[in-house]
Amino acid sequence: MKQEKSPYIKGLLIIIASWWIIGSIIATFCANLFSEIAVGNYLMLNSSFIPFFLSILLTFKYLLKIDPSELFTTSERSHLNSFFIGSSWLLLLSISAGLEYLIEPERFTFSANLSATIAFIPIAILVTPLQTASEELFFRAYLAKWMEYLSAKRYMIILFSGILFLAVHLLNPEIQILGNDPFIYIYYFLFGAFMMAIALLDNSFILPIIIHTVNNLFSVILVNYRGTVLDSPALFIDSHLNPLVSTITLTIGSLLTIAYLRSQKVH
Repeated sequence: MKQEKSPYIKGLLIIIASWWIIGSIIATFCANLFSEIAVGNYLMLNSSFIPFFLSILLTFKYLLKIDPSELFTTSERSHLNSFFIGSSWLLLLSISAGLEYLIEPERFTFSANLSATIAFIPIAILVTPLQTASEELFFRAYLAKWMEYLSAKRYMIILFSGILFLAVHLLNPEIQILGNDPFIYIYYFLFGAFMMAIALLDNSFILPIIIHTVNNLFSVILVNYRGTVLDSPALFIDSHLNPLVSTITLTIGSLLTIAYLRSQKVH
């Protein structure tokens, strides 16, 4: 028997309220608590994801009657394969950044405070997955389950995921800085669309979480860029993000992941 539409609407209101209201309160508290440390802004921004993440899990379990563990499991792929895919994305991002450095080395500045970068690594590893998992569970898992109930075609779910992910990032400072470059919009749209396509193909949302986490950890630890919303003491700072290169890298990684998943499908 299909669920009523109202649980999804109620759940959406609960999740948004938890993120915007409770999350804002926690973020304000953390802003004061961590104001004296270098990564205070990073901790403050990510602290709002605590109620966001918890409200999503609780909504799935108690309102939608969906066991959250079902969102992370797949019978067609081992954990070793997940590690392989995550490592492949890290390698691809490294190659892309390395090529950019070889072509335009003047864009990159080595960390002026290496000790701060090293001290930040465990913080990033602990905090970043909370942010990425929250976004994937909301913008991919919750959206997919809702639209599947409405009997939406898969291509519509993928398309809407891309549009929604782009829409929520329009206020990011990256958009303000690179707003005249169409590839910054294409990048956000494709990121949302590709992550949804991978999740639907894999019948699990764990891979988008892993890929999103690797992508963000690479940025905040290894190569970040000026003007990003996720400011951090990265090892290198890129003075100018190239959205075209980011879009090409994303497309290559996503298409390779999709091809690999198709090759691993159990017949």
